[in-house]
Amino acid sequence: MSIHEKIKKAKIDYYAEESELSDGEYDALEEELRLVDPNCEELKVIEPNVGNWPKAKHLVPCGSLDKVQNEEDWTKWWSKLGITDDVVVSDKLDGISIELVYSNGIFKQAITRGADGLVGEDITPNVTRMKGIPKTVKEFTGSIRGEIIITHQDFKDHFDGYRNPRNAAAGTAKRLDGTGCEHLSILCYDMVPTPCDTYEQTLCHLLDNGFATPTYSKVSCNTVPGYVRAVFQNRATTPYDIDGAVVRVNNNKVFTKLGDLNMNPRGATAYKPPPEVKATIIREVTWQVGMQCRLTPVAEIEPVDIGGVTISRVSLHTAKNAMSSNAGVGASVLVSRANEVIPYLAKVVEGKPISAPEKCPSCNKKNLSWDGEYLECINPTCPSVLFGSIKVWTDRLNILNWGTSFINSIIHEMGVVHNLSHIYDLDWGMVGDTVGHGVAERARKSLESCKKMTLAQFIAALNIKGCQTTAKDIVSAGYDTVDKFISLDETTLSGISGIGPVKAASIASGIKQLEKTVRELVKYVTIEAPKVGRMSGKSFCITGKLSKPRAEIEKMIVDHGGEVKSSVGKGTSYLVTNEGSNSSKSLKAKALKINIISEAELMKLLN
Repeated sequence: MSIHEKIKKAKIDYYAEESELSDGEYDALEEELRLVDPNCEELKVIEPNVGNWPKAKHLVPCGSLDKVQNEEDWTKWWSKLGITDDVVVSDKLDGISIELVYSNGIFKQAITRGADGLVGEDITPNVTRMKGIPKTVKEFTGSIRGEIIITHQDFKDHFDGYRNPRNAAAGTAKRLDGTGCEHLSILCYDMVPTPCDTYEQTLCHLLDNGFATPTYSKVSCNTVPGYVRAVFQNRATTPYDIDGAVVRVNNNKVFTKLGDLNMNPRGATAYKPPPEVKATIIREVTWQVGMQCRLTPVAEIEPVDIGGVTISRVSLHTAKNAMSSNAGVGASVLVSRANEVIPYLAKVVEGKPISAPEKCPSCNKKNLSWDGEYLECINPTCPSVLFGSIKVWTDRLNILNWGTSFINSIIHEMGVVHNLSHIYDLDWGMVGDTVGHGVAERARKSLESCKKMTLAQFIAALNIKGCQTTAKDIVSAGYDTVDKFISLDETTLSGISGIGPVKAASIASGIKQLEKTVRELVKYVTIEAPKVGRMSGKSFCITGKLSKPRAEIEKMIVDHGGEVKSSVGKGTSYLVTNEGSNSSKSLKAKALKINIISEAELMKLLN
């Protein structure tokens, strides 16, 4: 894989909750590409459009910041400005950039940064559920800039199983059903136009009007390096992740006069101290099985001290990456800590070959299969695979009180669960003796309260790759019973609208592996028959911004007997949209002569 392809993949993975690179590794990769090809397109793309949200143009272009990494860089940057004004130093947030649009004091729209900083995705329904933004602001029409983040406390309470808050925020913010957005927060750091003379006053004004802001302080220019060092030293007490500090000219008129270059403001910079790097030797490579059944190689290294912390292990991320980098036993390597927190392999100085394992380290069976960069265990009874299946099942069906420690207890400590269906046949008294009777009772009640589900929900929760987004399409295509679903093969799946050959192969393989589990599960859960109503026999596809959350609209359609599809096809009865006719779904609907109706027209049909 070329460096251009690695950067492109890393950006897409970041916004799809699948990032395998730490911030430090990504920054190093981007710097390498900047040296090789400084004008390439991959460096210009800020945020890839990976979702199905409608596009929207920003009121104010959303660029990025230039970086300085040490006191010498800072001095050069500041001297170029040729001013003596004070600056404001604020936390550089490690999240998702968002523009909030207000009209006459009323919140109207939320737009992600997007690929070019000019057009992003309109995720307004999800943002309305987040913390930190007021619905009204007195006498304001314009743009508020902010960042979607997850606080450390919310990450601990609600995002068990995710790799880090940044990736959890990136994926959750763009979920089409809005699940989990109530646990996200938005911290705001600018407004255009601003009624204030200084940036410090702008931040105060935001706070006074109900917005949450990052921590900030006005300092003199000659104290910036020391202040930034203190910010990094106190990161453990910051309630959210940061990946540097933002230094901005305090005088707003001076800041505006300085202008920008390629949408990067000249009057502000990101101060990101370079990570400390240490040389060491790889002593051993071990393999771990993660939630997605993927084997992750981990390098056990000669311990080194970085920033007062002893590092003895670093992830090698994917099997293909580890093998191509020659990070085997005896290799000389450089290691560091991304954001002074996460250990990572910075460079292989003198490589040694590494071989992929023949057996899964968790179940000790030869059930390994390659999927692109990844080596996966496909044994459904493997303890690690089983953990992932239970976690996905409980998460997607919104079964509460089933966290990592609880699931690990019933699999490993008790050894009573060997199949996903076994969670419905537990001896809860014995579970209580192991984890505590209060914990067990809450888990039992949550499980019992979620036994009824639609077939689409059942299919989506099976942790079969490709099924989460295509479950509704499968059911709508006529495979509306468990037996029909189990009978699906690769050829049949390829013929269903919205499922291509790659997904078809993955889904067919998953169905074959889980057939026994599926037949056991239906003994314990109730698959609700499609509701009968005035929309029975009608199918709907929804696109664009609506006045209500999409999940709410979809539920109304289903409650009236209708079906909801993720894409427009020959069998679609209606396309519901409040937007113009230039979207790809609208154009396809016109070509297929499908009825295009507004949200108001849909309400008339339903009511």
